[in-house]
Amino acid sequence: MKKLLASFFATVTLVMSLAIPSYAAEVLPPAEGSPPNLQLYRTFEAAPNSEIVLDSLQAYEENGKYHVRVGKSRPANGQQESYNIEVDFQTGIYSVQNYTSHEATTEVENDPITTKAIYNYTATVTAKTLDPVNILCNSSTLQWSWSENTSTTGYPYTANSRSLTWWDAQPTSLGTYWYYSNHSWGGGSDSGQSASVQHVNYNFGGGIAGTTYAEHYISITPRPNGMYHYYVDLETDGIAGNLLHLGIDAN
Repeated sequence: MKKLLASFFATVTLVMSLAIPSYAAEVLPPAEGSPPNLQLYRTFEAAPNSEIVLDSLQAYEENGKYHVRVGKSRPANGQQESYNIEVDFQTGIYSVQNYTSHEATTEVENDPITTKAIYNYTATVTAKTLDPVNILCNSSTLQWSWSENTSTTGYPYTANSRSLTWWDAQPTSLGTYWYYSNHSWGGGSDSGQSASVQHVNYNFGGGIAGTTYAEHYISITPRPNGMYHYYVDLETDGIAGNLLHLGIDAN
């Protein structure tokens, strides 16, 4: 069975590498927490069957590297939302599937007599690399905590703590081994935090010759009243990079 699946992935890899063309770059304005090479990103539209419409999805392919960059705002209320993203580089369309959410609106209640000025929040965002049949290959998780002072104009924020963790399947259910490669922190400040983690695989699809990389970039930026905005960017490269797609958990 594994040999048949390996042959299938090898065939699909060759076909897709020939079938997916490059497109002209579209210049986009810079945004908070943006990964490198922002000027290469093209804005994609949601497909009619997409379960939700994201704040933004931008992507590009260059020299065999595939980038998918998602932006979304949500409350830091500890209620998780999860979804997977399929991107069609040829048509410029994306689809969000397997969406689950237990979100509840975060509201700050101000008592006119005893108004609380400082509120503490924590955001946790996980980027996941999924194979063609949605098997989890690896993941990276950025957590950032901050305080919000509502007694002054402009909602100043104070960074409290940060953490970055990662996980690699060794192996996946199809016998594929992934490994941590490296990580880096982005420009952290009271206004937000970013980080990236790279994962590597040497036997994707049960023995395809060559190396496959998956790198996650995550940023978290606070917003007033317990809200935050996140960006997640998946960069894939190597022999099977075009077979991988992005999944996200956020709370």
